[in-house]
Amino acid sequence: MPAIHRFALVIATLTVFALTGDRVTGIVAGTAETASPLPVRETSSPPNQNIIAPDESLHAVRGAVSAPKKKRAVASAPKQSLLSVVDQPDILPRHRVIADALLRMMPSHCLGTLRQFYVRYDAPETRGLAGKSTLIVSGNVSDDEFRALLLHELTHVVDLGCLQGSPSSGKSGFRDGDDVFGNDDPSVAFYSISWLHERILKQDTRAEDFVSGYARWDAFEDMAETVTAYVLHREGLMVLARRNPVIAKKVAWVEYYLFPQLPTVAQSAYTWSTTPPWDTTKLPYTWNGVESRRNKLAQFAE
Repeated sequence: MPAIHRFALVIATLTVFALTGDRVTGIVAGTAETASPLPVRETSSPPNQNIIAPDESLHAVRGAVSAPKKKRAVASAPKQSLLSVVDQPDILPRHRVIADALLRMMPSHCLGTLRQFYVRYDAPETRGLAGKSTLIVSGNVSDDEFRALLLHELTHVVDLGCLQGSPSSGKSGFRDGDDVFGNDDPSVAFYSISWLHERILKQDTRAEDFVSGYARWDAFEDMAETVTAYVLHREGLMVLARRNPVIAKKVAWVEYYLFPQLPTVAQSAYTWSTTPPWDTTKLPYTWNGVESRRNKLAQFAE
């Protein structure tokens, strides 16, 4: 999703990416009617090696740690402070709390991957952008949509900036701009379920093999949409997985590499059918995550 204001803010954002070296991946803000064409399918002839994501592919709980046990009648443990990357004065308190909780949900070894975090309160043309270590998201949405957007974009950060392969494993057929993924990169195991290359679908893929229409945009969005569905709509996603072996493989990857012991933090209010929704960040749900009480207190501070 595009980045900061048309003039000064655009320049500021581009400066950030120039400094961090990030490519960023955006999430489409509209509907299927406003989206660009779907990826090229694999054909019987050799794939076009020059097909890459377009340049708008400038890509992308534990909310609070429970208090330790008290020793006899000693004073209660201090409150957990927010992570410094989200605890910024120009971000609303409730958005800081949501971001802190989602970051702490991610694999612990990925916690320091996000280094630049921005919440926009102007009028962004798109709702979110993310790269290897940078994330920009709109704050002009409901808290539920903000959380879903942030979860989607954080997946890009983890995917591109944290999960890494070894050069000695050889180059895979997947790349993000000039960056080529190694064969043993954990992300490649996910991409390879439905994709021949980052924007070329395997010949036998079907629409129902994806959790949303937007997941078919490219391999990166496939992962981000699947993770969003897993965290916020897990019960419905597991129903899909029981009848679709491709979805089941994607769910198994999410549970193995990202959330081996994630408790249920949301209750989906969306009725899943054989036709996938367009965008998982727009689906209704009820959040039960442990930062809920802290977030209510944060709203009084705004």
